[in-house]
Amino acid sequence: NIINNNYDKVMFDIINQKLIANGKKVVELREKYISILKNKIKLVSNDLFHKEMNIEIEYIPDVALENYEKEISECVNIDLLSKITTKGPQKDDICININNKHANTFSSQGQIRIAVLSMKLAVYEIFKDIDDNIDDAKKDNSPKKPVDKTRGGLFARDEIENATVVISEDVGEMV
Repeated sequence: NIINNNYDKVMFDIINQKLIANGKKVVELREKYISILKNKIKLVSNDLFHKEMNIEIEYIPDVALENYEKEISECVNIDLLSKITTKGPQKDDICININNKHANTFSSQGQIRIAVLSMKLAVYEIFKDIDDNIDDAKKDNSPKKPVDKTRGGLFARDEIENATVVISEDVGEMV
């Protein structure tokens, strides 16, 4: 009876459905990101250590995507009693392995620092790749006509006169 007295069932069901829908998206995106990060870490650590040190990262979701809705829904009563969400993406973890051994158990402090440095360099490489892709896209979409800087944006003269397409720096998209 404790469960029924202290919460709004409709609101709780809505929040739980949002947790399921958005939690699945979070897990999917994390899996994609960790997959990319794995490849970059391997490249960075090979460059730095010439294959003497093998650094791997593994994503460990709290709830598998195949069972996501079922497992989250099964925890409703426990969540209500404990007043916290006991399952979901907030409970996910990553595992760092160095030379096929868990870093937190079998690695020295120096090895762990090197692994963290490798991860940071790998993240930098990912952002650099994204930035390069954005720069390439901007080059492809840049106006090929003479430009007139007016009204705080960048407008192609022909488009202003014909009022068809306007490219603005402020918005960053075609209107």
